[in-house]
Amino acid sequence: MRYIKLIFKVLLILLIPVVMQVVVTMGLAIQMAVKLAQSGTSQEFIEATLQNSIASKLTLIVGLASILTQFIFFVASAAKGKSFTNDYTLKKISLKHIGLSIAVTLTGYMLSLGINGTFDMAAKDPKGAEAVAGLVMNMSFPTTLFIIGLVVPFVEEIVFRGAIMRNLKRHMPIAAVLVIQAALFGLYHMNLVQGFMAFFLGLNIGLAVYFSGSIWAGILIHALNNSISVILSRALPEDFDISKIGFILLLVIGLGLSVAIQSLFYKSKVEQPQVIEKEMIEAV
Repeated sequence: MRYIKLIFKVLLILLIPVVMQVVVTMGLAIQMAVKLAQSGTSQEFIEATLQNSIASKLTLIVGLASILTQFIFFVASAAKGKSFTNDYTLKKISLKHIGLSIAVTLTGYMLSLGINGTFDMAAKDPKGAEAVAGLVMNMSFPTTLFIIGLVVPFVEEIVFRGAIMRNLKRHMPIAAVLVIQAALFGLYHMNLVQGFMAFFLGLNIGLAVYFSGSIWAGILIHALNNSISVILSRALPEDFDISKIGFILLLVIGLGLSVAIQSLFYKSKVEQPQVIEKEMIEAV
């Protein structure tokens, strides 16, 4: 019974950011539809304009939905009478763990690029690749960097390495927790291009958060990862390409270095407090 309740709780947590995106999208769509209808344009023109406008505002939609999601989680902590920082382990992180988090970001990014390039995920999911490109290219560079590089990573870490990982840890071994939260993080992105990268990113972040005892490690890794993606998308020429051998080398080197960095993280692991019986009862 407790596992059934856990599944429903995790699904509810996952639904919050998804529902917020739907709400924001519908709100913008209704606002634009009303303005277009008042101008006397045809139904076909309104539908086409809405589709293009929503696609061009995807970054803004994701940003607004993230802010609403963050507000909900903040209110939920307050309703339980808990400090938000304590509830989501926003604890001080050591300089050593900051350095290791940066290293995890760089090696993990190599690994993710290697996997996507080696298995040609963009060709397998062209619509997903188009959506990713639109997400980082449709708005100005400063706005995109702020939303994708800062706002989204913070909120997604609260959701996945905060709420979801915390609930899973109360019911199952940490190895299972790390894999499940990473898999959910990959599925949440709903396309192959981001999905595989997100799975390995989630695995790396989960380990870093667990070893450091602070979600700040995850926020730092996630923010740097997304910021690198935004910067490279703007800086690299459109015809830039890496050979298949290059991607394979990135995969192998990235995997080896990721394992090495995580082993260093493990050696400096912060001891985790025991979950007391009362907390376990509250969790279910």
